[in-house]
Amino acid sequence: MNRLQEERANGYDSHTHMYGKERANEKKSMAWNGNGGHWSDIKKIRDVERFFRIIYYIDEVSFHPDDDFCDYVNTTTGMPTYSKHQAKQFNKMMADSFEVCEREGIDIYDLGMRIMGLKS
Repeated sequence: MNRLQEERANGYDSHTHMYGKERANEKKSMAWNGNGGHWSDIKKIRDVERFFRIIYYIDEVSFHPDDDFCDYVNTTTGMPTYSKHQAKQFNKMMADSFEVCEREGIDIYDLGMRIMGLKS
């Protein structure tokens, strides 16, 4: 078994650069605490990138920056992907992401496509 096969067998995700247990812990650390925890503050490009990685790699949602998070539905269950509270928080974080990207001269759509591996 080569290194890549071994990493995959142990749950390594090359996109997030985390093992399965680390991904679970990362998702657990993203738990909603009712106060919008410090992780939800979008102030710099790295915060936007982290937010996008959480949506795409942790929540496993293909997203578009213009979409309302209330509209995302799990195709397997037919249930909303996010609770109303989560969707409201993520919509605010996306609005903050737009502001940060505009201030820094970064195209938010290109950034999202790069995070999802759709553009280099």
